[in-house]
Amino acid sequence: MASRGGPTPASLRLYWAWHSSKGWSAPEDARWELGGEPMLSKLYVVRDTAGAMVDPKEDPANEFLALLLPEIDRVLAEGGQPAPGVPVKSTN
Repeated sequence: MASRGGPTPASLRLYWAWHSSKGWSAPEDARWELGGEPMLSKLYVVRDTAGAMVDPKEDPANEFLALLLPEIDRVLAEGGQPAPGVPVKSTN
């Protein structure tokens, strides 16, 4: 949990994980444990808890991540192609 004081105080919950050939993980020493991986992706999720102290086990971000990570896995497995039905912006 991180916090910011000042005129607009905030409490932030920070989540991060690495995606490698072994799937998602958040090792204590990523450089040592994932150093031999040919490709890594890192995901950060930052949630403003609006100053509320939320039990990490009860945080709604857990449900969000449980839905998000399989979708990211699917897109990574498809070579970065967007999901069917997802609009793609054109630069034309």
